[in-house]
Amino acid sequence: MKLKEEGLGYTTLGELIKECREQKSLSLTELSNLAGITKGGLSKIENGETKRPELSTIKSIANVLDIPYQKIIEHYIEVEQRPDALRELLLEVIHFCDKSLITKAALKVLQSPQEDTYTSLEKLYGFAEGIIDPQVRIILYNNIIKYSRDHGVMPYLAKGLLQKYLIERDDFSRLHETYQSGRYTLHYIDFLSSKERTLFLYKLGVHAYNLMLYNECIELCEQVLVEEETENRLRADAVGAICNAYFYLNQFDVVETYLDIYRRFSFPHVQDNAKLMTAVLNSKKGFFDTAIEQLQECLESSENTTIHVINRLFELYLEKGYVQSIEELLKNEPKLERQAFITPYQKSELAYFYKLKGDFFIKKGHFDDAIDCYIKSALEYGKVSAHGKSMDCLHLLADAYISSNKELDISVLIKLQKLYNELR
Repeated sequence: MKLKEEGLGYTTLGELIKECREQKSLSLTELSNLAGITKGGLSKIENGETKRPELSTIKSIANVLDIPYQKIIEHYIEVEQRPDALRELLLEVIHFCDKSLITKAALKVLQSPQEDTYTSLEKLYGFAEGIIDPQVRIILYNNIIKYSRDHGVMPYLAKGLLQKYLIERDDFSRLHETYQSGRYTLHYIDFLSSKERTLFLYKLGVHAYNLMLYNECIELCEQVLVEEETENRLRADAVGAICNAYFYLNQFDVVETYLDIYRRFSFPHVQDNAKLMTAVLNSKKGFFDTAIEQLQECLESSENTTIHVINRLFELYLEKGYVQSIEELLKNEPKLERQAFITPYQKSELAYFYKLKGDFFIKKGHFDDAIDCYIKSALEYGKVSAHGKSMDCLHLLADAYISSNKELDISVLIKLQKLYNELR
């Protein structure tokens, strides 16, 4: 077993072990006792009689002798051919979080001559699904994608692209970039199973919605309805996304059509969302008192839609100039602080809340409070790649200073510098 190590006085694994043992002034007996290996077995490894010692055995020896274990692993990756043994080695290098070794081990798994290409891809794909670390999974999926493309195995090219997209879309600071990756994956959608296609189309549709690409959201979620005929939650949520997208396109007649379909689903969150949308539609029709009453009922009855309800009420109260009602509404802020905002849409709504709060403070003449709110809003928008809205908040901040003829003080500059560092 040749080791690719330059400048050292050994060429085999056995010679390496012997040299390190002698440097530590350990006898064969002492090393065998410390490593939990028989003296005879250790002697055979050192003399090269055991051509391929078990990795667990070498690991025990390496721990005692302080041998760079990752170098030994790399050597095993190069000489090993057995698929199961290679997958064990892959687990070992994942433990070290060595990206280059993970890539090398994953490629060797795929190249094993003892399995056909499709089987190797299938097993590595299943292996990747069991890995918790998302960055390691991406490395594995990248290997699957490249190997599948090089060998013309379209189903696993599509599967790898899908899984990589599903991981990367959770990085809200890169929503625009990852959306384009998702659009690219659409070219391979026919190679996915029906279940995979449905999930992918829905996730990409919601992604489009979060980026305010409402027509694309509608197009993608309509495809979900074609793929998914079962009256399940995914279909319900696709209808809800279509409904919301048409709302922001100001096509309220179409909203009502889809809202009627949406109400037929029995899921509790659907009923809460339908009540909220009904109230918002009433506000658009000019039925402000009815809308406010319905929104207040939503606020009292549902935790799921709290941020959305508060923002819709906030908008109406600002429009009508109901100062006391806004002050009562702001008493719900501790409730917001207890909520976990997980999705980009929820985080955007939180950002919008701070923006509305800033607008309110400007109207009341509470200048410093308004500036703090605009900065908070800009920061929250930045976390979900809504940089245009972040800039809008900073423009509001600048306008507030100009209209009030105030000078920018050092404390605000420090906050703006912190904001810049967070957003860049």
